[in-house]
Amino acid sequence: MFHNETIEEAYASRAAFGAPVWQLGAWVSTYTAIASNAMSKVSNHVEIITGTPPISLEEYLRTSG
Repeated sequence: MFHNETIEEAYASRAAFGAPVWQLGAWVSTYTAIASNAMSKVSNHVEIITGTPPISLEEYLRTSG
């Protein structure tokens, strides 16, 4: 779940896991991408790559048996 943090808070909250500095930067860059809505665009790449339309997690769990 997304929780709005300052960049400093984002680094501090992830530093508690003891991860190396490069990994903290990766986590925070993911956070900033989510915060800026850069990751909100829906694409058709799943269907292009797999040849099958995507389904929701709920549908997958219901039909995968």
